[in-house]
Amino acid sequence: MKDCLGRIPFGSLAATILSIAGVIIFSITFYKSFQIIVYNIFIELFEININWSEYLRVTVISLGSLSLVLSIINLLFGCFCTGASRDNVFKRKAFVKLGRVLAILLLCIEVFLNILWIFIAIGVSIFLFIYYMVRVICLHEIEHRPTWHIEQYCFSLDRFGVYKNSSNYMTQICDDWQLHELCQNNNDSGLLLIFALCACIIVIISTVIYITILVSSYVRLKTTRELRIYKQAIAIEEDTSF
Repeated sequence: MKDCLGRIPFGSLAATILSIAGVIIFSITFYKSFQIIVYNIFIELFEININWSEYLRVTVISLGSLSLVLSIINLLFGCFCTGASRDNVFKRKAFVKLGRVLAILLLCIEVFLNILWIFIAIGVSIFLFIYYMVRVICLHEIEHRPTWHIEQYCFSLDRFGVYKNSSNYMTQICDDWQLHELCQNNNDSGLLLIFALCACIIVIISTVIYITILVSSYVRLKTTRELRIYKQAIAIEEDTSF
């Protein structure tokens, strides 16, 4: 029982669970909030066609898929570098060298992913800030206001620094149903963005754990090789002494 527990990489296992959970939650909430913000608000209400939106969605989904694949690879590598498994797998000098190279490669990739996820978290935070501003406008100027006020009110993107330089889209909406649709879609996206930000933080934590484990694994592999060389030297010295 102790040998089995000694072979389990608990750190890598915990990081993998966090990474998978974070990526799945982020993918679901990002996709739904993306649909609401881009299609329901910008395209349907303001008739703004965001050409790069599809590239952004594909990029983020690809990043999530890469994170999932690397989580599995890191878990397997952690199993090979833990306890008795490390001594069985990395017996030869070539395998030790290969393990160290793989540890450095995975470490570089995880650092790169960590930076990317930090930028994604910053982007989600910006959208959350915009959500908060629109929410305040809806509470004070649209919702629970008399009909005569709504009929004379227009929501304009000029407040956010978006000015019209083309006739292909609108920068303000004035119809009653459009204003309430804007507020409803904004409310729906807010909770999703909060979950997406929390998921980003979870994934970032998992990448930090992976980075720590990979550094530790690299040191262990280096130490394992040095100890093996030392034991061989002692064995040779004992043989020659007889």
